[in-house]
Amino acid sequence: MPKPSVPPPPPPPPAQTPSPQPPPPPTPPSTTTSVPPPIPSPQPPPPTTTTTTTASGFKNGKYYVGREEKEHQNCW
Repeated sequence: MPKPSVPPPPPPPPAQTPSPQPPPPPTPPSTTTSVPPPIPSPQPPPPTTTTTTTASGFKNGKYYVGREEKEHQNCW
């Protein structure tokens, strides 16, 4: 007796259904990416003679009094 034309049953699903998005790999606590973080280069110390005038009135080792520019004796 011929078998009826019945489609075979679908294969059983796997034990673990693959998630649509795989879980991210565990990241090390120090770095999150394979690229190491850029190391900040040591900045050179600022020059001692700056053009910024401080509250006391010094500018480049000179003391400004009004419009006159006088050398301060205690700077050198």
